Amino acid sequence: MTPGRLVVLLVALGLAGGRPLAAGETGAAPPGRGLVAIWSGCYDLFDQGRIAEAGVQWRAPRRLWVLRPFAGGMVNFEGSYNLHAGIAYDWRRGPWTIRPSFAPGYYDPGGGKDLGHALEFRSGLELSRRLGPRVRVGLELYHLSNAGLADHNPGETSLVLTVGLPVPGRR
Repeated sequence: MTPGRLVVLLVALGLAGGRPLAAGETGAAPPGRGLVAIWSGCYDLFDQGRIAEAGVQWRAPRRLWVLRPFAGGMVNFEGSYNLHAGIAYDWRRGPWTIRPSFAPGYYDPGGGKDLGHALEFRSGLELSRRLGPRVRVGLELYHLSNAGLADHNPGETSLVLTVGLPVPGRR
């Protein structure tokens, strides 16, 4: 199965699956300090030189209008890293969340793939399932590109497994 078909299948399952919300349940996480999402997966999924990556992201507890701010970073095993901050939209359907996101950020190729510019744009789509009031597990497909800011713009696409956990601390 191709990665594109996998994403379509996961989105379709997310729209069709899940239990209905109980009376009085909104599907939203209780207020707190936000979520920390950690992930691991495949960097440069569609290239011959696929390698492992890991990352972390803080997801704000409050919205700006309908969008939720976030900030994070990733590193791969060739020493490339990306630091980013952006916005996302959490569309909930039962225990499932579909989360498109966009973030500009700083990219350093280290010993890895040169994406052509220090400014790279991260666009992603995550499908996750809520396992508790504030715990999510999901898959995210995201792409890094300099959007034509440089003549060299190979881009890269990652597929990662994410786990979202509540930020520890007092409320």
